[in-house]
Amino acid sequence: MLELHLPYPPTVNSLWQKRGKRFFLSKRGQAFRAAVFAVTGGMMYQTMTGRVRVEIEVYPPDRLKRDIDNVIKIILDSLQSAKVYADDAQVWELSVKRMSQVAGGLAVVRVWELKP
Repeated sequence: MLELHLPYPPTVNSLWQKRGKRFFLSKRGQAFRAAVFAVTGGMMYQTMTGRVRVEIEVYPPDRLKRDIDNVIKIILDSLQSAKVYADDAQVWELSVKRMSQVAGGLAVVRVWELKP
């Protein structure tokens, strides 16, 4: 099992920007992805190649009303970019829980490779 403590992720609503006909990852999305690389960079793990289970606990930074599903996409995509698993299509089980408020916000992510 791999456990990561990440900053609170940006919502899917703020992930992409459009320039002309092209879409690209926003600065907030790039900063979150960089934070995932910083956390995983010193860890010793092998890229998971089978089906995976991902458990996410989100600790919001404030009392604003938030949709819990808006933070999933950037987390899963960033884990793929950091080579925790080869492709987010490998995610077979996904659990997301909203937790109590924490100053600055936090996301705790646990990833397990499932037995075949």
